[in-house]
Amino acid sequence: MRYCRPIGFLSVFSRCFSVFDIEIGGHRMTRKRLVTGVDSHGRSVIVNDGPWPGQWDRGENDYDDYLWVITRIPAPLDVTETTSDGIVRLVPSGDEVVVRVVTLQPQAVLARLSDAEIEARHSRRDYAEMEELPDRPNMHSTPTLDVIVVLSGEVDLELDSGQVAHLKPGDSVVQRGTAHAWRVTGDVPCVMTGVTVRGATEAPGVATTDPAAAHVDTNGVENC
Repeated sequence: MRYCRPIGFLSVFSRCFSVFDIEIGGHRMTRKRLVTGVDSHGRSVIVNDGPWPGQWDRGENDYDDYLWVITRIPAPLDVTETTSDGIVRLVPSGDEVVVRVVTLQPQAVLARLSDAEIEARHSRRDYAEMEELPDRPNMHSTPTLDVIVVLSGEVDLELDSGQVAHLKPGDSVVQRGTAHAWRVTGDVPCVMTGVTVRGATEAPGVATTDPAAAHVDTNGVENC
């Protein structure tokens, strides 16, 4: 099995980070993104503290924010904005590294949405290269490596092997291009943050002590 080259994406947080004030119980979850830079005297300063193009409010306590897009490695440090207010790809282009925060709504909330409301929730996403499992509703896979951390709420991660993992705040997932589904079975939205990069073309597999001799699992796994 061949692995993607290391990219050191965490360095982006030295220049871009987000502060979240998440209120549960009918109150709107507010958040802001700060971007730092250097002034004319060479001192570190905040250069952006307000709404940004990648901020996407989809309703009360419901948002899908693109915080930053690293267009190449090493990451350029002389830009103050990398997101846009247009259509965004679920699968990053080329060597892009995407940092985002997304809200997953409870199943009971999703069940009450009209077709128009569902379409609106997905109106800014381009789902090219996402594959759905025809025999497993809401399960899909993307050719990406996703490193995800739960910030608030709880969620079930379902795999097509039948495995289900219940995740709480602080729990993390390294999703390696496998089929999966996310389900919020409680009555509180789940907020997650993650970093996404395009993966290698090989099928996901199980790492061994010798990566070159790793067995490749072509059966896939499930998601939602």
